[in-house]
Amino acid sequence: SPGGTVFKLIHGDCLMKMGELSAQSVDVVVTSPPYNLGVKYGKYDDTKARDEYLSWTIEWCRQVKRVLKDNGSFFLNVGSSPSNPMFPHEVVLALRELFGLLGRFVERRTERSASPLRRAPRGAGAPVAQDAPTAAE
Repeated sequence: SPGGTVFKLIHGDCLMKMGELSAQSVDVVVTSPPYNLGVKYGKYDDTKARDEYLSWTIEWCRQVKRVLKDNGSFFLNVGSSPSNPMFPHEVVLALRELFGLLGRFVERRTERSASPLRRAPRGAGAPVAQDAPTAAE
């Protein structure tokens, strides 16, 4: 409707689909990419080498930065496992040239309270990133 809020969900490979979008055309990006924790997704290999996964993450986050409006928001959910609890922090550090960390939400679930629809392991935290502030801010 004219003047109303418009929601547009785009399904597809994130690098290809964001490449089709104009710069600074998106208000909000909310994503929960594969965690690289060995989850058995359909076709996606969730067991990439750490450097390969972080390089891929930086690549698609560069596209997020390009399409995100200056006043836009970026919410990134990153998972971890008991054997790899520092991984979300490694992701945040890898993205520090693109985004600053605004806050961190920690979700803890017991097996009893976990959703039966979700088969992926639950992460220990979900960093939330936003554009890095400039020196003037």
